[in-house]
Amino acid sequence: MNRLLPGLIAVILLTVSAGVYIWNNLDGLLQAVIQNHASKVLTTEIHVAEIRTDRQRGRGNIAGISIANPQGFSETNIIQLGKITFRVNTESSGIDPIILNEVVIRGADAVYEINDAGVSNVDTLKRQIHARRYQKSENSSPLKFIIRKLVVETSMARVRTPATGNGSKRIRLPKIMMHNVGNTDAGITAGEIMRQLTFRMLGNMSNAVAATGEQVPAISSAE
Repeated sequence: MNRLLPGLIAVILLTVSAGVYIWNNLDGLLQAVIQNHASKVLTTEIHVAEIRTDRQRGRGNIAGISIANPQGFSETNIIQLGKITFRVNTESSGIDPIILNEVVIRGADAVYEINDAGVSNVDTLKRQIHARRYQKSENSSPLKFIIRKLVVETSMARVRTPATGNGSKRIRLPKIMMHNVGNTDAGITAGEIMRQLTFRMLGNMSNAVAATGEQVPAISSAE
């Protein structure tokens, strides 16, 4: 027992040190894992604006997250998430996973495009994400999360088709409510969170556009 004690103490000290490092560098780590790992999962570039976390109050915000259009479409972002606020569970005893009690995204803006070939950017991105999911796992992400409640509200989409020419039609997107994201898996990566959220938003975009009477391609069912 005495021989095991020094090793056990060393493991505890390393775990505590890792936890302190993560909390002290949380803003930069969050930005890095969302940009780097989520970009691989979504197969398109993601840019994360400034992140600020008040660790004493357990609150933080992200100025915005942009998701680039897939290749073959305009340079406009397919999804632009507005201000994001989140609450960290400060009662949690560890950092694996990081538990977020609530994440609220306000003012999301999206673009639904159909190119001259009759293909939509929404279905293109969904197919790419689906294919990527079964090519390579995303286990290299250093952080995992559980989100108790995730809300996306006041979202709008611009519709661009060959029929609209250079113009676009604006439509409102329904509110998204997700609960216990990652809870059954003891935490999931930022990439998987973005995959689930993006699929919900892409589905809302397709349904909202179809409800306007626009001629849209067949909606992909891949998830």
